[in-house]
Amino acid sequence: MMNKNELIAQLEVITEELLEIVGRFTEEQLNTITPASGWTAGQIAEHIAKSAAGEVLYGNTTITNRPPGEKLPAIRELFLNYDLKFNAAEQLLPGEGPYKKEQVLSMIDNTFRELKGAAWGLYLDATCTDREVGMFGQLTRYEWIGLITVHTQRHIQQLMNVYASLNA
Repeated sequence: MMNKNELIAQLEVITEELLEIVGRFTEEQLNTITPASGWTAGQIAEHIAKSAAGEVLYGNTTITNRPPGEKLPAIRELFLNYDLKFNAAEQLLPGEGPYKKEQVLSMIDNTFRELKGAAWGLYLDATCTDREVGMFGQLTRYEWIGLITVHTQRHIQQLMNVYASLNA
């Protein structure tokens, strides 16, 4: 299990990668639906920001009676399997747009800055009890941050594919 510094360093890397790929899109491209994704790059970015908002980290918690990162290997395996397709939870669905590039970049930057602040300031071994994740059930704060990281990695790959298809 990574320590807090390593976890936050990973969040910083993923934030930079996300900002970099979104920054490549023109505003027109940011609002163009591609057959491969079904969403615009702006919608993907909004979905990522909604998913990374981290409200669950500040909710109710309980003592964890297992290793606090126990579920992360299975979460990584599932979310980084690009052959699998998932449907977004209703509360994480993006709007219709149109999206302004600077607003999207700001939304991403602010969301991940707040997430890094939560990672620094909260006790990450506690289990969050307000929300469950499918077959994984309740997650620790540490696992939630790990889930957000791999979910973002998955969508960075999707954004790279969308960018490539728009620039082919």
